[in-house]
Amino acid sequence: VKGIIDIVTFIVTQGAQIADFVNAVLDAVIAIANGGQAGVPKLIEAALATSVPLLIGFLAALLGIGGLANKVKSVFQSVSRPVTRAIDKIVDFIARRAKRFHKESSQNPPNKEQSEKRGSRDDIQQRWRRGIAAIRALTRRSNESKDPKRLHSELSSIKGKYGFQNLIAHRHDNHQWRIYAKLNPDNSGNLIPMSGKTLILGEGNFTFTESAVNLNLNVPGNIRATEYKEREAVTENSEIAARVERLEQAGVTVEFGVDARTLEEKYKSITFSTIIWMFPHPGGDRPTAATRGREMLNTFFQNAKHRLAPGGKIVITLRASNWYIQRWRPAQSARLAGLTQVDGDGEATSEPMNFNRSSYPGYTHETTESGAAKPDAEQGWTFIFS
Repeated sequence: VKGIIDIVTFIVTQGAQIADFVNAVLDAVIAIANGGQAGVPKLIEAALATSVPLLIGFLAALLGIGGLANKVKSVFQSVSRPVTRAIDKIVDFIARRAKRFHKESSQNPPNKEQSEKRGSRDDIQQRWRRGIAAIRALTRRSNESKDPKRLHSELSSIKGKYGFQNLIAHRHDNHQWRIYAKLNPDNSGNLIPMSGKTLILGEGNFTFTESAVNLNLNVPGNIRATEYKEREAVTENSEIAARVERLEQAGVTVEFGVDARTLEEKYKSITFSTIIWMFPHPGGDRPTAATRGREMLNTFFQNAKHRLAPGGKIVITLRASNWYIQRWRPAQSARLAGLTQVDGDGEATSEPMNFNRSSYPGYTHETTESGAAKPDAEQGWTFIFS
């Protein structure tokens, strides 16, 4: 009888808490039924929190122990007081440090972008100065500078240490070497590829070669620039004569009387990593050029492939005109010679590169065959074969 009385008494005295617990459970169930997710964990937590004191009180009523829930609660509160005070001290310490850091930062805010740019610029300039100093020190050591293998080995070490993109030595004469160094990136990735020993054909006024040298597309000593006409006929023009002299002084080999269709005979013992022919034209009117142009390319590819070093590239640039491409068929002519069309990185492709004369300051194309129409060399398509 006493147990029944205690249970009834518990229900009467704890009615409000029982109602809160039931409502908390119902809220969680309704939220789940409605597909809610974000608030469900909180509702379940509230229901559990409400149920714990009720469960303890109910057990106490059955066992005849009154006020057990309140006693347990008071014990937990007593234990938690020092822990709470310690947490408050830690939070207060962190807050004071955060305020101090914020105050210092606001007084002298760093400009991240400017710092990165300045650091990058200072680093490049410092590496350049140290790299050039190392190169000069190398050239003062006579033994290394006279031995090509030792020289290239030393330069390779300097290139890696100071981060040069290019560091190449070429012999200027029997007593002098010239060293080409490049540290910063440039626009060469969008230009006609020109690496290793390079043969440039049909130059006319030699403005393409001069532009390539000024753009540092290759070491001047690696370039052999040629013209179909003889020297006397070309250097009658004082401007061209002065340009040829500048190129030769820079280390470029300039040759005259070179026919692109007889390269195999002309250079029997020489191979090239790159062979370039800008805007080739057989001469004559348009109908004649349509027929002779394809024959010219067929002969050129058959000859040029024998003068190409392993892994080398043949590069020709033609007018951006479907009329010429459809009649001259450069890709088909190259394929007949056993060549494959590639892009600037050497990957197989069927698309030419776009050529823009404005990318080559000072370049103006000049025809070399009599009767050839003045070409439109502002835009073009560059075909690369390997």
